[in-house]
Amino acid sequence: MRSRTPQRGFTIVEIAIAIVALVVVSVGLYMKFSSTTRKARTTEAKLLLRTIGRNVRRVFADRSVFPGGTEPLTPAKPCCEYPDHKCPVDRAAWQHGVWSELDFNVPEPHVFRYSYTGTALEFTATAVGDPDCDGSTKTFTLHGTAPAGNVQLTLQGDDE
Repeated sequence: MRSRTPQRGFTIVEIAIAIVALVVVSVGLYMKFSSTTRKARTTEAKLLLRTIGRNVRRVFADRSVFPGGTEPLTPAKPCCEYPDHKCPVDRAAWQHGVWSELDFNVPEPHVFRYSYTGTALEFTATAVGDPDCDGSTKTFTLHGTAPAGNVQLTLQGDDE
């Protein structure tokens, strides 16, 4: 006759430890994912402000002055108010004034709005948005000057 070995089950303590370990790992992964997602959403602002900076450099190289004028936040309405919480592509919004002079537009749905204020000697371009639509606005600013004809750009923002 075969002897049966009793099977040992898991105790409540062992199960609780396994659950706590899974929760800790899950929370860590969620935090890493959400941090990466936030950084990815603010990348749009930095990239497009750098595009403005590159275009301003081109204009300055041609004319020895920055484009003068002011463009308010474009588009006028916050991106969170649109479907999918993104501003839609609107080529017409960028085809006037300084935007046209800079040959700047946003060619895909986006989460930041952009403004520009400039004189012959300096400019400031700004990106304002709420990438998570949680009421926490992020602002990035590109400031440019040209001492002795050498364009200098400074990008600052609400990085996390």
